[in-house]
Amino acid sequence: MITDGISHSGGGLGQTVSEWRSSGIFTIVLDADGEPQTAVPRNSSVGFVLSDDLPLSVSDLEHLDGMQRVSLGDSWLQGHSCISVLHYLMDQK
Repeated sequence: MITDGISHSGGGLGQTVSEWRSSGIFTIVLDADGEPQTAVPRNSSVGFVLSDDLPLSVSDLEHLDGMQRVSLGDSWLQGHSCISVLHYLMDQK
């Protein structure tokens, strides 16, 4: 554990997703082509997967097959902007 809410166990995206799955963390993939997202699930632990300035690689996408994909809007946003929007949505009551 690095700090509350942030941890790193090493490995790649596949290992992270596997650990989240075994820990019961509901995983949401941010995707500009996903379903519009206006709220964040509150009744469970949730983890978000997003890319940086480049789309996720084919091998990364294989680990995310079948997971819910949501969009924060019609435009491609930089990662730090997505995180700000997600924090805003999670703070809504």
